[in-house]
Amino acid sequence: MVGQRINIMEVRTLISLKQKGWSNRKIADYVKVNRKTVDSYMARFKSLELTCEVLLQLEDADLAELFTEDSQTEKERYEALAGHFNHFEKELLKPGCTLGALHQEYLLQHPDGYRYTQFCWHIRQCNKRTKPGGKLFKSNGDAMLIVEWEV
Repeated sequence: MVGQRINIMEVRTLISLKQKGWSNRKIADYVKVNRKTVDSYMARFKSLELTCEVLLQLEDADLAELFTEDSQTEKERYEALAGHFNHFEKELLKPGCTLGALHQEYLLQHPDGYRYTQFCWHIRQCNKRTKPGGKLFKSNGDAMLIVEWEV
């Protein structure tokens, strides 16, 4: 996914490889992230006007804090969507309900919210976390299925 957040060790790898003169494309291939993600990190570093040496000497928390403004906005947007997950789950059980219809309903309440593709991706990620797991118990010769929800 373009624009994805990467962990702090990968950020340090980006900086050290850039310091060695690697291209953004080569760094992206090495770290296994999208080139546009590397481009956005490098643009952010350039706008800070800090050298690679200074960036590498920062503590993990300080380095991560360089991106708090963007991640705070993303966190708020995700929390707004996550607040609707239970409602969406119930609605999707109804005949004729589609992700498209739910997305339109969501956008009416949150005009600056996720577009359709990311909306669907987050809904599917939520559904993966709440898949039921079952255990089969035998009682008096009859099989009985006990479903336990994993969260």
